Amino acid sequence: MNKWRNPTRRLCAVAMPFVLLLL
Repeated sequence: MNKWRNPTRRLCAVAMPFVLLLL
């Protein structure tokens, strides 16, 4: 689960601006 937490946090940071751009 620890390994998944690392990429998940990075994805959230990349998805945040992506969703804002889509909105």
